[in-house]
Amino acid sequence: MTATAFADVDASLKEIYSEDHRKSLAYVDNVLLATVGKEQSGGDYFVQAVRTRAPGGSSATYSKAKANNTASKMFKMNISRADLYQRVAINLNLFTAAKKSSESIYQITKEFDDGMKELGSKIERRLYRGKSGKIGQVASTTTVTGTTIVLTDKADAFNFQPGDKLNFSTADGGGAVRTGGTLSGILTVLSVDEQAGTVTTAGANMSTEAGLATGDYIFQDGDYDACPNGLEDWLPVDSRTTKLAASFNGLTRSQDPNRLGGIYVDGTAVSGDLNDIALKLAGDMSKYGAKPELWILPTDQLTVLQQIWLAARIPYTPITVSASERMADGSILKISEIASGMSAQVGPYRMKVIGTRHCPSNRMYMLEPSTWTLRYTGGGVPFFATEEIEGSIMRLDTSGSTAPEVEAWLAAFCNLGCEAPGRNGVAKLPTAA
Repeated sequence: MTATAFADVDASLKEIYSEDHRKSLAYVDNVLLATVGKEQSGGDYFVQAVRTRAPGGSSATYSKAKANNTASKMFKMNISRADLYQRVAINLNLFTAAKKSSESIYQITKEFDDGMKELGSKIERRLYRGKSGKIGQVASTTTVTGTTIVLTDKADAFNFQPGDKLNFSTADGGGAVRTGGTLSGILTVLSVDEQAGTVTTAGANMSTEAGLATGDYIFQDGDYDACPNGLEDWLPVDSRTTKLAASFNGLTRSQDPNRLGGIYVDGTAVSGDLNDIALKLAGDMSKYGAKPELWILPTDQLTVLQQIWLAARIPYTPITVSASERMADGSILKISEIASGMSAQVGPYRMKVIGTRHCPSNRMYMLEPSTWTLRYTGGGVPFFATEEIEGSIMRLDTSGSTAPEVEAWLAAFCNLGCEAPGRNGVAKLPTAA
């Protein structure tokens, strides 16, 4: 007896896809980008004023009060916007064939929306880092004659995705990227292992092809020294003394490092666990009149903190923070979709505690959201540049390609400002997770 087999009728069988295949894994909610206040600001640049001192010199003696009075102290920084661009292009034949959901399991026009969300995610990642554009560093355990980069911080793996073009430099800004090797200093990402914290490149020998060396800083091609200010600029941790002594948007902050560079705690010098570091930072911030409401830390560190609180029976409340929630000053706390976290008393403050994969694994931030503003031009952060100029998101491109393409250009022209850095804090955690 012979039964009809799959192979006999395979050509007539339909392929059935689950609905879940259409869910994108390219982006997640952008906590900081959604939380920070935004303001459209044109012109050449915007001036960020910071006040660090009130009038002083009071005295019990009238003549001394008159002779010794001091004025309040104001500083200003001239902050230019940084540029970010994203092109999304689709082959014209493919675009017309898969334009409708009834004609394809994936509506191809969603590519433009996904491009918007991915550029938003890149801005989110940049806001935790610095204007140099660094997205990682080559660990000493990397075999540079191979093809796999081991990152010094596993959390940085989320800064990479297949197809990215990478530059390398011995300097975290202020220098130049490598231009040697058979690939002129540029490597292409083949795959990423977020759990292992490694990036595999499409080549045979990274040292020969791009001059790669251990200790090199990693940048996306074109980003070197051209990115928006991030938390690492405003509240520096790495080489903190050096950064505060250098010019930052025209201001040297070492003259008042805490008020101009944020409250800093070196958690590696604190005797205790993650909760002890948090209490130390909150206590130090209280001395400067800070009122932090948002505590951001890496997702896995949030889990560690929860375990500590459960073991010590420290009370906390699970929360979901949505766009309808308001901060103490009346401003709306805007977070994309919904962000889950905890609410707890930390020292003198009642704070919302939220974890994110975008935060470096050896950092945590206690922020006063109302002191931060992301200033931008254009229709938003980011926005469809083609729609802004041409009135349509899409346009036909026939230049420089072997076939016509439907393209959309996205852009973001923005930079981050803070009117009171000294009311915000950062702690360096002892080890990268």
